[in-house]
Amino acid sequence: MKFLRFIFLAILLVVLVILFSSTSFWQNMEYRARDLFFMFRGERAISEEIVLVEISNDTINSLGKKWPFPQKYHAKVIDNLFKAGAKQVIFDVTLSAKSTNKQDSLLVAASKHRNVVFAGKLLPNLTEKKGNKQVLKPTSAILQTTSQWGLVNIPIDTDGFVRRYQLYEKIAGKNYYSLGVVARAGINGNENWRQNINDRSRYFELDNIFIPKATSQTAYINYFGPAGTFPYYDYADVIDDADFKLPVLDTNKYEQLKKDEVFKDKIVIVGVTAEELNDYFNTPFLTDNNKMTPGIEIHANFLEMVNQEKFLKELHFIKFVFVMFVLAVLLMLVNRILKPLPSLIVNLVLIAVSFFVIYNLFVQNNLIIPILPIPVLIVLIYIVCLVVHYFKVNREKAFIRAAFSKNMASELVEELEKNPSKLELGGQQKEITVLFTN
Repeated sequence: MKFLRFIFLAILLVVLVILFSSTSFWQNMEYRARDLFFMFRGERAISEEIVLVEISNDTINSLGKKWPFPQKYHAKVIDNLFKAGAKQVIFDVTLSAKSTNKQDSLLVAASKHRNVVFAGKLLPNLTEKKGNKQVLKPTSAILQTTSQWGLVNIPIDTDGFVRRYQLYEKIAGKNYYSLGVVARAGINGNENWRQNINDRSRYFELDNIFIPKATSQTAYINYFGPAGTFPYYDYADVIDDADFKLPVLDTNKYEQLKKDEVFKDKIVIVGVTAEELNDYFNTPFLTDNNKMTPGIEIHANFLEMVNQEKFLKELHFIKFVFVMFVLAVLLMLVNRILKPLPSLIVNLVLIAVSFFVIYNLFVQNNLIIPILPIPVLIVLIYIVCLVVHYFKVNREKAFIRAAFSKNMASELVEELEKNPSKLELGGQQKEITVLFTN
């Protein structure tokens, strides 16, 4: 009967912890704890297959042009990157604004390289019901080419941090895939890249690589480091070849970049980093260097993660609940057997061990296990057992006091209160000597 009560109490405490862990406050605390794991783990080595071309404040000053740049600039950048040996060019810049037919034709001509991925975006549809979105596609000139495009929208958690990557969005029954997914699926310029995608319940299959899902349409990002982990090159330097004249300091830097083969056989992501264009996000490494990460580097982290197949995956919920239940039952028994002080020491050791195990599984196996529930469960069980022990001791003392205080000396009653185990039937056989003297 007592064991059944232990089982019931263990189940109750596990359920309470799980219910509380579903609140937004708890979730934000869990997010921050996991962010600390990234900081303690530190940076991971990258493959050097991905480089970034940034449109920064210096770029805008060097070109002497206001944003957005003429599309002929983007066309020239694409041409120059492929002339320098780039394997793929990914534009994290939405080219949806109208332009002249001549500029459109230049951009279309640049798209002949085939392995170019342009950007689209989802926008709130203010003319329809709440929750609906409209798709902002690239210009019609780009859509008429064989070039592909993907969504650049990045999901943000409730605390304002980016920890997941959008794999696709379903709008009006149609799947619109993200920039990183389209880029990876069509890495070799394959026009039938959709055949490389298979959406499963718990995994997203991309080019024969299985990406564990965080939600039905997202995956966790296994960040390789803070902002600046990937190599950056200036957009103005890429466009500054012998045929292009910069307003100031026209040094033809592109020619040196081409000679150094910095883009050869590389995946090149072009995007904005100028502060005024507001394409910066909080990531787990923000706590390490207090520096936000540009959107292009988030796409780079996703592609690097896919290339290395180093995915973050969650422990199945049922398995985690089972572990918590078994732990709860064992702790109930241990705390019942031990006295409060030894029990406290055991529980503190278990909390430290749980953090150590969860952290090492994260670092070594890229396995995400909820960090806070187990320590909180250990503390709750200790408190409950301590309260139960307190009432049990007081009940025993009250019984002894009521039964013997009228018939025994107060010193004996106090001794029984301190050691209730002495209150038992039986006796002790001893051989003694009695001396009578007169």
